[in-house]
Amino acid sequence: MKFVLSRELVDQIVFAMENQECEYVLDVQTMQIEPASEERADDPQRFVPLPVWESVDGYNLMERFTGTLNNPVYRERLGAILSSGRGVFRNFKNALKERPDIERLWLRFKDREMQNLVVEWYNDACEFLGLDPEDPQFQETDDLVLSDFVMQHYSGPLPDVVADYARECAQSVAGELFAEQPADYRDFLAARLLHGMPAMESSETLACVAEGPEGRRAGLVCGQHHRLDGGRLVAVLALLAVEPEFRGLGIATALLHAYLHHARSAGVSRVLVSLPGSADVIRGSLEELGFESVSTVLELDLPEWVRSQR
Repeated sequence: MKFVLSRELVDQIVFAMENQECEYVLDVQTMQIEPASEERADDPQRFVPLPVWESVDGYNLMERFTGTLNNPVYRERLGAILSSGRGVFRNFKNALKERPDIERLWLRFKDREMQNLVVEWYNDACEFLGLDPEDPQFQETDDLVLSDFVMQHYSGPLPDVVADYARECAQSVAGELFAEQPADYRDFLAARLLHGMPAMESSETLACVAEGPEGRRAGLVCGQHHRLDGGRLVAVLALLAVEPEFRGLGIATALLHAYLHHARSAGVSRVLVSLPGSADVIRGSLEELGFESVSTVLELDLPEWVRSQR
């Protein structure tokens, strides 16, 4: 007897597991899923009970997904739904339907978790039946989340609507990057950051805007290129912003890729980016893309330094 776990069989098993009104078994001779019965229970070598799946398991799955969600707005919202105690499953699904991108993340997460559970059950079943399990070869679920977003490319002078959006993003990002600093120092650092923004009316400005469902802007990246004496173009990436409700979906990386391709098509040979304040958290992502450190900005708290010298 050969017991092979196909993708189609996994889907059938998961569908049967989630049916709370009936218990099912797998007939390993016909590879058909049948309702459990006393007669079938008497032949465990042929009829293998499917994994147990109860409401509490579904709740725990939603809770684990919420914990992995990087989007702070929806992580908090879904967490509140899970803590509400009434209509949790329905309200959870309704909230996800408002955001198809996050709903796709949930479906991908659920598919992967359920698949792992079925594979674990399959290995146990093969051991019980005295069979050698075959390593299931499943095609990975495609990451369709970013397919909901379109990257729009702009070369300066930027259209007014894009320029205004860039200024709004710059103001918001400046406040976030230095949020832990005293108010007056925060304003000083933010002003320096905004001073380094590219001129929106300049022909040397490049920008990419991520547009989500219904044309909603999800984020922006912009910079300005400079021609060196030797003729080469160097771009200074001045702003990378993602709207809070769209964070955690890979949009920042997608924006960076879009900008780098856009810059290269414009003849740019080098790209510089500074990481002020809390922006240092994306250093790892930039290094994965191939960025290398060429300069460092250090800060000294002078009163603290004086006190340390006593």
